[in-house]
Amino acid sequence: MAYTLRVLVRCDRLPPLTHLYQELVDEGFRFGVWPGPDDAEAASTDWTEAILYHAPDRDPFTLTRLAPGDEEMAQEMAALRASLETLPTLEERRQAHTVLAQTQQLVRVELPDDLTEEDEGAWTLLDAVLHFFVRHGNGYVHAEQDGLYDRDGRLVFALSNPVD
Repeated sequence: MAYTLRVLVRCDRLPPLTHLYQELVDEGFRFGVWPGPDDAEAASTDWTEAILYHAPDRDPFTLTRLAPGDEEMAQEMAALRASLETLPTLEERRQAHTVLAQTQQLVRVELPDDLTEEDEGAWTLLDAVLHFFVRHGNGYVHAEQDGLYDRDGRLVFALSNPVD
C-alpha cells in the first residue's frame, strides 16, 4: 500500500496543472506527466488526477484533487476530524478544527511503493510539488502517521492516520 500525503487547500481554486508543470521545469526538474501539458485537463482548474513520473524505470506519483461534493473528500475530512481527538489539549483540537473547517479542497499525493530514501531527486521533486500546492492553496500538508505541517514545513499538530 502506498504512503499518502494530503495538502489541505484553504482556497476555492488552484492553478491548473500546466502552472505546476511550468514551475517544475523552471526549477530544473525533468519528469513525465499525464495529462500532458497540451491536454485540456491539464489546463483546467477543475483537474481531478495527474500522474507524475520522476524516473523512467520507477513507479510514478499520483496526484488527486478532491473538491467539495466529492464523496471521497467527505470521507477523508471525516476521518481527519476524528483523528483530532488524539490531540492532547482542547486548544490544539480547536485550532486543528479551524484548519479543517477552512479546507475547501484536498490534493492527495500517493507515493510509489518503490520509492526509497536513496531517491533524492524524487524526494526533491515531491517537495517542490507539495510546496506549489501549499503556496497556491494557502494550505497545510498532512503526513500519515505524523501530522499537519505548515507552509514552512514545521509540524503544527501531531495527528493519527486518518485513512485506514
